[in-house]
Amino acid sequence: MSRDTLAALRALMDAEPKRIFSFRAAPETERQLAKLAEAYLTAQLERSFGALDYWKLVTRTGRAIEETKGT
Repeated sequence: MSRDTLAALRALMDAEPKRIFSFRAAPETERQLAKLAEAYLTAQLERSFGALDYWKLVTRTGRAIEETKGT
């Protein structure tokens, strides 16, 4: 976990509920926060989410298509 991700995580934990989504982070920090949130939820709820798996497949496929168009 990067220092920026740790700082963002600390800011989220200290934020007022109404302000929790009103901050900006670098794309890599956002990716790391998303991975941490997913791992936390999966561990705490002891299950996976089909819709999340589908969303990741769709977005990954979309990025692959965009990358091939750029070459």
